[in-house]
Amino acid sequence: MLRAVAKVRIYYRQVRKKLRAKRRRTLYPSAAYGRVVMRSQIRPGKKSSQPNRPPKSHNKTLKNNIVFDVDLDAGEATIGVALVPSAMGKPRGGKTRPQIIDGGGVEDIVVAPREHTDRDGVTRVSPEQVVRADYEPRPILDPVAPTSEENFRKNERNSGF
Repeated sequence: MLRAVAKVRIYYRQVRKKLRAKRRRTLYPSAAYGRVVMRSQIRPGKKSSQPNRPPKSHNKTLKNNIVFDVDLDAGEATIGVALVPSAMGKPRGGKTRPQIIDGGGVEDIVVAPREHTDRDGVTRVSPEQVVRADYEPRPILDPVAPTSEENFRKNERNSGF
């Protein structure tokens, strides 16, 4: 009777390295593509955009602050608007300014005190005021999601392994 014995070696380190390389080849181009699509949604314009349309950019601040981050360990990419500090006001309800742009919301804007001179030559200072601004949604994430997901699937198929 003949007896056969086989040894199987699994090289975990090499397998992990290959998987990480595939994630890198898939996630980075997909996230970069999503960023490009999101940036292309924001058009220049002097007037505000209509509700439920992507926002317009007057000075490219919003457009230049769209970033992406890739977490290779978790296998996920995040695309969105970086938080831009502002002295104007604070959003209500725990929303960030990008969330207010995307989904609408309310923000309290602090109007700083101003000096003005009356006709009599008396200089007066107006008190600080808080003005409530209500924003309609101007989505930039929802239109991007289907094309980004499609691009991710294409990159995943073409990345090999």
